Amino acid sequence: AFEELGMVRVGGMCMESNPASARVMEKLKMTYEGTLRNYFFKENTYINARNYSILLEEYTRLKGSPKD
Repeated sequence: AFEELGMVRVGGMCMESNPASARVMEKLKMTYEGTLRNYFFKENTYINARNYSILLEEYTRLKGSPKD
């Protein structure tokens, strides 16, 4: 997204009840930005969403550093 599309911010979100998806975004070094309350509606229930993002300058800095 950064290199081919020229984006300056990439975001993602997942259901709060899905910690595996949250871990994927954290492993990608995305920053947790907050919880959006009652964001998803599934099976007659409102579900909170966890919001993540990474900025171009963060990606560029991480790309130049050794992998953990």
